[in-house]
Amino acid sequence: MRQAQPPRQETPSPSAAPATKGARRIWAIIAAFAVVVGLPGSIFAIWPRMTISTNGPFDEANAYSESFTATNTSFVPLRGFNIAIGFCDIKTATDDFTVINNCVNDQHLPHMLIGDPNWNAPILARDEPFTITLTDEITTPTEKYRTLHPRVISGWKTISALKGANAVVIATYRPWIIPCWSWISEWVCVKRARFIAEEQPNGKVMWRSVPLSWMPQRTDD
Repeated sequence: MRQAQPPRQETPSPSAAPATKGARRIWAIIAAFAVVVGLPGSIFAIWPRMTISTNGPFDEANAYSESFTATNTSFVPLRGFNIAIGFCDIKTATDDFTVINNCVNDQHLPHMLIGDPNWNAPILARDEPFTITLTDEITTPTEKYRTLHPRVISGWKTISALKGANAVVIATYRPWIIPCWSWISEWVCVKRARFIAEEQPNGKVMWRSVPLSWMPQRTDD
């Protein structure tokens, strides 16, 4: 009677083990690289971003009718949104509105801001804009306004025509559930943009954006 032979076991090739270790090492490197590359992308996705731009005046005869639009360009909603404007310098036709020492600091940023109760929103969703118009607070009085407010002698809405200005629009918000502590507020909870108004040769006043670091150049007469 023929005796059954035990099953034959195949011995792995001596080169198989090193090859397996090498493949694992390669996959580990790929995974580590993916983490390194993906981490900035993840931070970029949740980092708050906003743009602030001008839209042009709705009344060419009134430079105060300029509007400013803040748009949430990040992937996360911005809560507790508020926007205001501060003047560093302003020039009116009769010099009846003067700004003194409002931007005396290293950044040349305004201390006092002008706002409106309606210049805020509980939340600003992704790609959602919010527009304010300067005439909500400051403007030259029209005949209609004088008729409706005969006893108003002076105020924000009774100043003379705008001839020039240096202003900073400031938007504040809360991008995440955590509060905006002071040590991170400047990085993630506020957006500033500087705009200047200049009188053109045709007498019209045009607003334009400039870098936040921009400062007026003094010229000797």
